[in-house]
Amino acid sequence: MDLNCLMNTAGEDGETERGQGSVHMIWFIRTIVYVLMAGLRRSLRVAAVLYALAGHALLPAPVRADEVRPRFELLHLWATSEEAYALRAVSDPVRASGVDWSESWVTTNFLGVREQFAQRLALGVPPSGLFWLGGDEAEDLFEQKLFRLFPNRVGERAFSDELIPEIYQRVREGDSIRLLPVGIHLQNRMLYNGDVLRRLGLAMPESWQDLLNIAPTLRKNGVHAVVFSDQRWQMRFFITSIMAEQFTFEDMREFLAGTGSARKYEPQLRRSIEIFLALRPYASPLSRDLNWANVVEHVASGGSFAAFLGDFVAPILRRYPAVHCAAAPGNDYVIWSFDAIALVTTEDPAVIAGQDRLIETVIKPEVRHEYILRKGGIPAYRGSDIRQMDACSQASMESWKMADIKVLLTASQWLQTLDIAASILRPAWWDPDAEAATTTTDLITAIDLMNQRDGPAPADR
Repeated sequence: MDLNCLMNTAGEDGETERGQGSVHMIWFIRTIVYVLMAGLRRSLRVAAVLYALAGHALLPAPVRADEVRPRFELLHLWATSEEAYALRAVSDPVRASGVDWSESWVTTNFLGVREQFAQRLALGVPPSGLFWLGGDEAEDLFEQKLFRLFPNRVGERAFSDELIPEIYQRVREGDSIRLLPVGIHLQNRMLYNGDVLRRLGLAMPESWQDLLNIAPTLRKNGVHAVVFSDQRWQMRFFITSIMAEQFTFEDMREFLAGTGSARKYEPQLRRSIEIFLALRPYASPLSRDLNWANVVEHVASGGSFAAFLGDFVAPILRRYPAVHCAAAPGNDYVIWSFDAIALVTTEDPAVIAGQDRLIETVIKPEVRHEYILRKGGIPAYRGSDIRQMDACSQASMESWKMADIKVLLTASQWLQTLDIAASILRPAWWDPDAEAATTTTDLITAIDLMNQRDGPAPADR
């Protein structure tokens, strides 16, 4: 198996990104070459070098402080109407404060944001800030001073007082802050149709074997047990939810970090893949390349019983009262990530002023509270009234409070170990002759090769 092919970063699942304006052709060519050839962990380092080489010619002319009109461009992936509505909880008050706000977005996932950012860096036209998954991945970028640190205290408020401890300890840098958190999402969640359970008199599955046990009854009554998309990022959610039943917390953390050979976890991996392949006869045939909103709609219609995504889907569930959220079967710990905005280092006073206005806006209780009400998930800040939130977010909050163990899924783990898993499992899903033993061996070999080439994923801070 060609690991370089598995780790190629030139677009996921054939999806392309929106083009960027007219720029000098040599920088465009260099960008394309590096995106096609560089690995995930090298890409932004290469872009940083190109940015350093090109940036001096693109710096803005000096502007007097009293002539500055703040501006801010956000690169993000919040592309659905519900997500856009949530983002306006932040962007509207930023605009109202006098900032020229603009946005550019990708329609794929965090990998697409990374790629677009790397291209923009190489072209010498980076955004003011961008969506970022909180965790280890920003380390190199702060070391290269591509991301800006900002003060802990903003006026009368301090992030050390306002952020919940699990977030603050991951964004602090001495007396400064590294990333601007906006919300938390749980990864290992099951979305299910409660009306289907009631209509058929079935018990809620408490394990993956329980789900397999009720699958024939569901099929007999015209309902698929599961629906998902074979897009790699959705496949990651699916397999992670299965693995979380088979792996202890410590084993999961070590496996994701790649600190030893994946062969150590062969029994857990094999059982996970056995469950994964056993679900094929009971899965919706509409699973190829569905966007996540369509996946949720299929559960809402009663065509499928369950899907396995994160609680980021909460905003659209307001349309579908039959769809409920719960921990994935047999999952006794939560796997989580948090959304943040990284502020790009710049010498442009207008952009710096826009970044400062954004910081001042997000820390306001009324702004961050309105954002999380619209976006769903778990508040990153203290003081939000969970009673005002949607049912899915309330269920996530209950899981968060009850969990003795919380596993932060970092971007490197998400984009390395689990992307390899998704790349191996996707063709196996569609191959009727695929066997768990062979697929497990292929997966272990691929992950170990990746760790030998790139080294383990950086440890969670």
